[in-house]
Amino acid sequence: MVNTALVEHYDQIAKSEAVAMLAPMTEKVTQKYLFVDRKRAAEMLCISIAVFDDLKKLPQIRAIERRLPNCTKVLYKPKELEQAVLSVMQ
Repeated sequence: MVNTALVEHYDQIAKSEAVAMLAPMTEKVTQKYLFVDRKRAAEMLCISIAVFDDLKKLPQIRAIERRLPNCTKVLYKPKELEQAVLSVMQ
């Protein structure tokens, strides 16, 4: 007879180790491959596009703009955008 409490304990340990190992890789993938455009950025910040257009004129927001080669669209990394908006609000 297997002690279910012991099995659940080991299962919890395995899950927490997996999360600890995968979290840095997930963060790198998110930062490297996921960007948002102005529409998604406005949605993410819960503001209108017009208000975001006013915000993006500020130097803190301009500093984090990303552009792909041969493309006029401006993209932002979500974490950087969040930090920049918080710095503007302070």
